[in-house]
Amino acid sequence: MNITFLLQYTIAYCTTMLVCVFLLRIPFVLTNENSLVYEYYFQHFNTTIILDYILILVYLGIAYFFMYIFEIKRQIYKLIVVILTTIVISGSFYLYYMYQPMNSTFFSRWFHKAGYNAIIYDIILLTFTYTIVTYIQNNINN
Repeated sequence: MNITFLLQYTIAYCTTMLVCVFLLRIPFVLTNENSLVYEYYFQHFNTTIILDYILILVYLGIAYFFMYIFEIKRQIYKLIVVILTTIVISGSFYLYYMYQPMNSTFFSRWFHKAGYNAIIYDIILLTFTYTIVTYIQNNINN
């Protein structure tokens, strides 16, 4: 990972958060868990914005790893890898929290109340971010 990619990722991440969370309000609409979304993105903005930055970067890093290992070249297949990676990782967290009794931690409450929509929301965030990164990479020299 180099500084150019981190800059591209940072631009994509900020754009994704601005558009998906604050303009389109996708987590509010998709999950209908307004109090949880408000708590996560507004009450704890300073910590969650950094946490999401790192988590999305890790998800994408894992997806890029599989793209590299399987020598995936076509863009549609790369997008499918991002989606499948997100489903596996977020789905694992979902299953972990769903097999535990709900407690007061945010992610326990999030997965118990938002259900599968939490995974769909992660897919939206990851594909949106990946698409913007790819767009920047493809148009940086044009």
